[in-house]
Amino acid sequence: LIDPDKILLLTFTNKAAGEMKTRVKNLLAAHQPSSINHQSFPFSGTFHSWCAWILRKHATRAGLKPEWLIYDEEDRRQLIKEIISDLQLNSKRYRPNSVSAVISEAKNEMVTPVEYMGVASGEWQEAISKIYAEYQKRLAQSGGLDFDDLLFETVRLFNRDDELLSRYQEQIKYLLIDEYQDTNSVQYKLAKLLSGRYKNITVVGDMSQSIYT
Repeated sequence: LIDPDKILLLTFTNKAAGEMKTRVKNLLAAHQPSSINHQSFPFSGTFHSWCAWILRKHATRAGLKPEWLIYDEEDRRQLIKEIISDLQLNSKRYRPNSVSAVISEAKNEMVTPVEYMGVASGEWQEAISKIYAEYQKRLAQSGGLDFDDLLFETVRLFNRDDELLSRYQEQIKYLLIDEYQDTNSVQYKLAKLLSGRYKNITVVGDMSQSIYT
């Protein structure tokens, strides 16, 4: 028998997560042995929601303020817009949406502002590196994380905290990932870390739908 508490189900949207929860509850109600608590069922949610839960639970170990905030996409664009103005950059050349996309891509590859600055080539990338560095500085000052940081900081936490990683590897003996074709680099690293001990990982995906080729 597999204890449902040892299963982690991850997907990409709240709608998909809700559907997964409904199906799991129905399956447990019909087939779960009486020896297992019927109130117990696997965590089913998005990568971001699970990582947010981890960072809330272990904020101090992650080096975060206890009551850190989540910046949504509009918050991020507004902050980037302010930084572009403060750095006196051309707002027509450095548009918040474009800059936000570059910063998001860097975080998905786990590239820090310092690392990005080290590989920046040309005037445009050098300007982006300054915006990225200032953006992270202001986020930290306000006690904020954006959506990309939720995954980035969780992977960083597990990479430097062996005891905590070991605890969750023992707790999560079975990892299931839906829409696996949409995983990016940081999500892949998280999955690899969590499944590193027991290597019980099941993924469902369709490569013809892949957006991270």
